[in-house]
Amino acid sequence: MTEQKNEHPIDYSKHYEVFHRLNKNKLREIRHSYGLNQTELARMLGYTNKTYISLWETGRRRIPKPIAFLLNLLQYKKDNL
Repeated sequence: MTEQKNEHPIDYSKHYEVFHRLNKNKLREIRHSYGLNQTELARMLGYTNKTYISLWETGRRRIPKPIAFLLNLLQYKKDNL
């Protein structure tokens, strides 16, 4: 069996940098626009409690690249409905 390489890997870095150039409250705005509290968003993202969401929203911890990528998609979808 031959190994197939993905010719177009996802480059999270572009989306990650765009997200971090935005206001640090953007995560909160996106979360509120979907009617979610911190606990609900944390569970949707696979976290057991809201601690990381709080740390991200206050800027005390950087948002992981895959999460930032997903947030950009959510923001884009909401902005273009």
